[in-house]
Amino acid sequence: VENARTNLSLNGMQHVEQRVGTMSEVATGAPWVFTNILARIILDEAEHIKFLSHDFLLMSGFLTTERELMTAAFSDFTVIDELTLGPWGSLLLRRTYQSK
Repeated sequence: VENARTNLSLNGMQHVEQRVGTMSEVATGAPWVFTNILARIILDEAEHIKFLSHDFLLMSGFLTTERELMTAAFSDFTVIDELTLGPWGSLLLRRTYQSK
């Protein structure tokens, strides 16, 4: 949590709510959801992460070799951008709304 606070401060981020605990303890969503955990945890919690993410989802902490697993699990989102750093990957996704 302290690292997250430091990173938020270094990047000039304000009005960011941080929560400590499990994702299943969170009952309300937000326009932006950030995850920085291993792919197996993101994938295990994919349904709840999708529930929480109203618009944008930024995921990091997974290996680039796991990218296809990540995009398949979040197929109702569109990849907006991605970044790799060595073996690590990150994805910026936006929820895709179907027109009726």
